[in-house]
Amino acid sequence: MAGGWRCPGDLSVVGFDDIVFAKTYIPALTTIHQPRSDLGERAMHSLLALLDGTLEQQQAPALLEARLVVRESTAAYRAPR
Repeated sequence: MAGGWRCPGDLSVVGFDDIVFAKTYIPALTTIHQPRSDLGERAMHSLLALLDGTLEQQQAPALLEARLVVRESTAAYRAPR
């Protein structure tokens, strides 16, 4: 890594979305995985409700279960020297 930094030795990197390439990077990218099909399904239901006028204005935000996918780009915390 440029400047002599090492990942995950000197710093850890975490991505979001768990894209297909996350596991092929070197080091493989630790990332947050979100259920894309559930996200799309909820978006479509909201869009249809908006179009037919049944979307509630005070509707609570939808919470989807995300999960941490730990790969090689993160390490355990160590205190600075």
